[in-house]
Amino acid sequence: MIKFVGILLLLGGIFWAGFYVGQQPPENVKRTLRTMSEDVVERTLGLKEGQLNLKQEFLEAKSRFLEGKAEILDGEYGEAAEELEEALGHLKNAIGIQGKKTSQVVIDGLVAKLNDIKQSLASGQEVSQEKIKEAQKELDSLISKE
Repeated sequence: MIKFVGILLLLGGIFWAGFYVGQQPPENVKRTLRTMSEDVVERTLGLKEGQLNLKQEFLEAKSRFLEGKAEILDGEYGEAAEELEEALGHLKNAIGIQGKKTSQVVIDGLVAKLNDIKQSLASGQEVSQEKIKEAQKELDSLISKE
């Protein structure tokens, strides 16, 4: 019974679409279809481009973070703080690209952790490896989600 109703609705929709197209001048139908097609393509490309930009910002942030981690291991805390500042900039760009989504809370938490690490390094204090590993794990989870 449900299959019959579905087929009936499909045939009714096809009949209505044919009737509607038959009542319109051909130029209007072509223009409407072209506009609809352009909108679909534009939305699709926009989503993919936004996702690629977001992924690129996360990867750049991770690259800067790893550079900062290497500087910490070398004992050059000033340069490590600069690298973390760059990583924070990339994460803030990612927030701008992403808009309001569920992972925004995770990004905000990561930004706070990186700020804390950066301030500790700028003041010349050592940072525990646990904090660094935790921040790296969060950054890796963000990259794998996107």
